Amino acid sequence: MPLPKSIITLPAIVFILFFSSCKKDKSNSQSQDREQLVEHQIDSIVNPLIEDTIIAGTVIGIVKKGKIIFLKSYGYADIDKQTPLATTAVFPIASVTKTFTAIATLQLVEKELVALDDTIEQHLDFNTNDKSVTVRQLLNHTSGIKDYTETDIPVQLQEIGYSSDNFLRLLEQKEFDFEPGTAMDYNNSGYYLLALLIEKISGLSYEEYLKKNIFQPIAMQNTGNCYSIAKDSIVGGYTMNEEGNLNPTTLGDLQMAKGAGSLCSTVEDLLKWQIALYHSNELLEKNAYNSMTTANKLRNGAVTNYGLGLEINQHEGNKVFSHNGVIEGFLSDTRYFPESDLTVVTLINTLGKVKPTNISNSIADYFIPKKSITKNFEGNLESLKGIYTGKVMGHPIEMQVIEEKDQLLIQSSKKYPITYVGGNTWIAEDGYTYAFVNDRMQVNAPKMSIILKKQE
Repeated sequence: MPLPKSIITLPAIVFILFFSSCKKDKSNSQSQDREQLVEHQIDSIVNPLIEDTIIAGTVIGIVKKGKIIFLKSYGYADIDKQTPLATTAVFPIASVTKTFTAIATLQLVEKELVALDDTIEQHLDFNTNDKSVTVRQLLNHTSGIKDYTETDIPVQLQEIGYSSDNFLRLLEQKEFDFEPGTAMDYNNSGYYLLALLIEKISGLSYEEYLKKNIFQPIAMQNTGNCYSIAKDSIVGGYTMNEEGNLNPTTLGDLQMAKGAGSLCSTVEDLLKWQIALYHSNELLEKNAYNSMTTANKLRNGAVTNYGLGLEINQHEGNKVFSHNGVIEGFLSDTRYFPESDLTVVTLINTLGKVKPTNISNSIADYFIPKKSITKNFEGNLESLKGIYTGKVMGHPIEMQVIEEKDQLLIQSSKKYPITYVGGNTWIAEDGYTYAFVNDRMQVNAPKMSIILKKQE
């Protein structure tokens, strides 16, 4: 009697198990081969930097589809003692702190304890001199408030004593760089104020709030304010001098950096954080996440390249959500490529020639497709040429748009070509974009968005 179709014979089971095992072994082998290839490729990028003493050391981590697929350290924690850098090394992450501050602020928004369009004077004792500055504008760097790092405020605080109240009184005496919402200029003061906002609303210190609502829920066990961590637990930093030599750097007191750049962390902790942010709702619900990852607009409708605590750019035609940090002796970079579901984190204990962004992008090139973004410009180049002027941080700036051999170029301190990518937008090799609307040119840099006017 023939067997029913739903029954599989023993020989068939043996064959299926054998075939499945072979297929699994082949898949595992291919995976291992790919991991070894990735490591070899990353080694080829980083090892020459170590061998030529361009950087002391770096730790690099990669997440693909929510799983850590690579974590490796290179170089030295101490060059003189030849102490190897460990993957567990604790680094100051500088301005990557801002993304944590943004997440904490958005958590309070989700709890309806503050609204993005609340004015900061509703929550803080800070006189904006009749200018309406919102929480959103602090988050997206469009407040116009003077960046304290560009002033004498740090020196004054050393003289009179550091306190949040002293900081506020000194900052509110400074003139605004521009009317709120009319331009975007990277601003540390805004993120200091956000940390105070978090403290005022939550009743916790900035560090306590982050620990309770971000670090502990996702097991970031080696992350906290740098000034609360024993200094001998933080890896040593180096700075390259004019002769190209690396000199040890003493980490300063980061208490004044607060929500703008006070945190220390490890690559492994940052990978956990990136997984939680981009692959779950452990930290933020969807609406808040969407606000964070959507480029903001200025009052005139011009789109910037910054969301809420995240830079929003492109690399090889692929969208990137990122933030980097720079502090004496240290560089940091976190970047997520949503279309390829890829995260690369790079921490370097050297301030010098190398940018962690370039290392991260070079690594990402092994995983992401290279998309052509150039298009043919059908308009009149003559209409775009001319001299454009405006202000950056209150200082006058001038750029000239010229044409050479049917190629449009920007001339300021140097001359460089720009390529048409569609609509009214052109892009330079460094990622800066230039959008032309009537007699205006909007310049979007990684941490700045300004409008320049064409001169008659």
